[in-house]
Amino acid sequence: ILQVVSMQTNTNTGVSDATWTETAATLAITPSSTSSKIMVMFTGGMYIQNTSGDGGYAFMFQQAIAGGATTNPPELASNSNTNYTAYYTSEPIGQRNHLLNTHGIVSPNTTAAITYTFYIINHNANGVGLNGFPTKAVLTLMEIAG
Repeated sequence: ILQVVSMQTNTNTGVSDATWTETAATLAITPSSTSSKIMVMFTGGMYIQNTSGDGGYAFMFQQAIAGGATTNPPELASNSNTNYTAYYTSEPIGQRNHLLNTHGIVSPNTTAAITYTFYIINHNANGVGLNGFPTKAVLTLMEIAG
């Protein structure tokens, strides 16, 4: 492990429509070598309000390289065909809060600053969000020698 950076936020981000929405969970790291890998680790309190029919949410990480590309790395998603991960239920569940833990390793091939940002989107629920209950989100980035 060459370096570790971490941030915490308790800022609530609620989403009631089907729009990818940026959260306050965002953090930058500057790799020391182009061969370095970055481990992205996220923990946050997610909520869903779903009172009629099916619904859920999806999340993704945006990777923005300073002076370069902005992408959604498939290494940070459970479905590499879509570059996001989804939570879905076919039952009306009322209101539910749960702790989301996810991580992945990317190989950005750069020594420029890289910013990772957590995004969420609603799918057919009354509302979804991050940190809507007294929770916090923690985003940690680790540079690993390549």
